[in-house]
Amino acid sequence: LLQQAYTVACAKGIKVRAGNILSTDTFYNEVPELWKLWAKFGVLAVEMETAELYTLAAKFKVNA
Repeated sequence: LLQQAYTVACAKGIKVRAGNILSTDTFYNEVPELWKLWAKFGVLAVEMETAELYTLAAKFKVNA
């Protein structure tokens, strides 16, 4: 599905990037330079919602 969306967007001339997204449960990282490691692994963005989704799923013993 991602590949198809990427291909369609490129065909329409839309600038897109596909890559790794880091999910975390912290707003500020205790190790400020950690972003360099993330960049080394090709992380394009950081988000926090998925970490919470899986935390709550584990707590309530449901699939996520």
